[in-house]
Amino acid sequence: MAGVWKRNGTIAVTKGSKKVVGTGTTFADPKNAAAKGHLLVMVTGTAVDLYEVDYSESNSVFYLVEAYRGDTVTGKAYAIDTSRTDSIPEFARRLNATLGAYQQQSDAFQALLTSDAATIEITAPDGTKHTAIPWKRVTSEGEGQAARAKVEADKAAASAAAATSAVLAARLPTPDVSIPFTTDGRMKHGKGAPVLVGTTPVAQLVTYERLGAQTMIDKSGRLVTVPAGEMAIDQQGLAIFDQSTNVGGQSIDWPASQGALASSPLVHSAPDEQGWRTVSGSGDPSKTEGIYKDFAGIAVVDAPYTFSLDIKKTAGMNLRIRAYGMTAGATGIDISLNDATVSGAGAGDVLDMGSYWRVECTRSFSSPSTRLFRIYPFGANPGSSGTLTYRRIQVEQKPFATPYIENATSAQTTRPATTKCDIPWPGNMHPLADWQELTIAVEFDTVGLPVSPSSHSIFYSGGGGFGNFMQRIDAPGTWRVLRGPGVAHSFPVLPRRRYRVCYRINRNVCDLFVDGAKVGSTITASPNAPGMPDILRIGYALTPDRCLNGHLRNFTIWNSPLTDIQCQAATS
Repeated sequence: MAGVWKRNGTIAVTKGSKKVVGTGTTFADPKNAAAKGHLLVMVTGTAVDLYEVDYSESNSVFYLVEAYRGDTVTGKAYAIDTSRTDSIPEFARRLNATLGAYQQQSDAFQALLTSDAATIEITAPDGTKHTAIPWKRVTSEGEGQAARAKVEADKAAASAAAATSAVLAARLPTPDVSIPFTTDGRMKHGKGAPVLVGTTPVAQLVTYERLGAQTMIDKSGRLVTVPAGEMAIDQQGLAIFDQSTNVGGQSIDWPASQGALASSPLVHSAPDEQGWRTVSGSGDPSKTEGIYKDFAGIAVVDAPYTFSLDIKKTAGMNLRIRAYGMTAGATGIDISLNDATVSGAGAGDVLDMGSYWRVECTRSFSSPSTRLFRIYPFGANPGSSGTLTYRRIQVEQKPFATPYIENATSAQTTRPATTKCDIPWPGNMHPLADWQELTIAVEFDTVGLPVSPSSHSIFYSGGGGFGNFMQRIDAPGTWRVLRGPGVAHSFPVLPRRRYRVCYRINRNVCDLFVDGAKVGSTITASPNAPGMPDILRIGYALTPDRCLNGHLRNFTIWNSPLTDIQCQAATS
């Protein structure tokens, strides 16, 4: 008997990608389409792999919720369980929650009428708890008690009413644009690049471009490589970075620069799924130092370079990090790490990430001959031996660390910048004008602060010759918003800290809210040049070295001025 699952044609899948390409397939067939919540089943030998379907783009392309984990393959047989539905369980969950809330209020009312207890606790719709006296006690203990009960009841009613009013006042209206940036670039609200099934748009996407791969630690802690053109969305949100080059030479499987026994060269393990590699070896006791490895490539004198790596905390580990040829007056680097402590000059450059140490040392160098970072994987003592578990070793000409760029050889390897992350301005926002009403909320972080004259872009208007309308971080660490010729609002920012910002325009009256509080005073600012821009650029700029160099999430726009309470709620 024929099954009801979809099996026609074959598919091609690529390791690390969510995209599935079919041959002779009908993924978007309205009679039996591959839809969100359906199950992709792939059998290889005796192994069965299951993946959750996200959405179908066409009869020959659909996307998975999580990236494909297996080996790249074409012409693969498959099956999609299209008998499932996601709407009925979701409706059941919502209905159950609604009925539960009504039941809770009904139980509280019944307790108020019938309980014999001295007092009862009532939970208001906003979750606050209130103590009330049951009606039986009021009626059985005379008019004096009834009067006191009425006072208490009035207080409880007033408190509940106030709580309800506060919840209603802080409730946010449906936005005109909403981009979570938690799994992909789909817009929950607003106009973007449409994804069509036939001629019917089934999703709106942010227009995105990055002309090369980018690595990241994904939400399950794995070190993964995101293909060119696909958004790198990790635990913090959408990662947007400028171009960078790993100039330090070989970042994996590196040999010792000095100190190893000729009979015992360094041996590196293959990486696990989290990217960890373990190096082992024995030092030569006849040398004056332990085994060390130099990471150089520092070509520009007096420019900031950042050396970064992860070190897994393992019993018995003994790592030493030094730097040579630094600019006079720079803080020295002579860091000692074991599985529990970090000490020495530059110890403040080491972050405790729980199961591992994150090292990010930024220095400039002036020596005409020797400019390098050096690690002693088993300590600096002659003849030392042992193991060290590491990943993401990098040297880059940046004042902060950016996503890892793997060098399998001594050649330098470059990661390109994000060159497009746009939504159209028309259809999403009103023109720049004196009558414009607008509220924009966004969460962001930056991994480091810009060095003048660079800045880190959060968003700005583009195309059509109209400006200024932008948010950016200027050196040495000031967030600014520009609506007219000058700065409208600003506040200081710190690296590696998430901020929730809401900016409101009400007919040239502008206000700023950060992390649930109103910042500064109201400013009146007219647009520099009224008109309708073509696009809103998010997290990047056309000028090199102007990307956010951090993360964005929950980008939201309302074409109306929210109240103070709503702006505080949007940034809390």
